[in-house]
Amino acid sequence: MKSQTHVTFVLDSSGSPSKIDDDTQGGFNTFLMEKREESEVAVTLHDFDSTVELVYRGPDIVAAETLDTDNYRTGDWRNPRLRRRWGGQQST
Repeated sequence: MKSQTHVTFVLDSSGSPSKIDDDTQGGFNTFLMEKREESEVAVTLHDFDSTVELVYRGPDIVAAETLDTDNYRTGDWRNPRLRRRWGGQQST
């Protein structure tokens, strides 16, 4: 029987962790790469600043987009262009 795992991330884009943007991106991307070797892993990503926003929910980890300077920068996450790229929506 294959293992089924669902991983939920909550990223802080408020600006306070701006000194560790590169570490956040690297850690997130490394985790995705390692988990892609496992079977049946789904990923949900939430972002928070002054509100919580659902970025994506439940895609197979193979389809989960990695972080880079175009789609994750603290203090700039609320840029509408970035939200459209990720397809985010505000969580309820």
